Amino acid sequence: MSAAKFTPGPWIAKELDGAGWVDIVKLNDGGRESVPFAACKHFDQEANARLIAAAPELLEALIAVSKQARHSDYDWDVSLSREVSAAIAKATGGEA
Repeated sequence: MSAAKFTPGPWIAKELDGAGWVDIVKLNDGGRESVPFAACKHFDQEANARLIAAAPELLEALIAVSKQARHSDYDWDVSLSREVSAAIAKATGGEA
């Protein structure tokens, strides 16, 4: 898997006042907001923005689950393992 090439989290979704846009903003040390790096505008904007803002944590959790499953006595379903690997690869630009 290649190194991730995206803005590291944490990210937040921030609704702009009455404009119909939701910006995705990185939080810097101390919780200060950086310049927005993505935006959503349509009927699903809030849900899309929340999902985008959660992406770094979702990827981190998926990687941790994948690592844990490899070193577990639990039977890790092969097709689920492939799906997890494919999702991580898609998010990081690597190969499944």
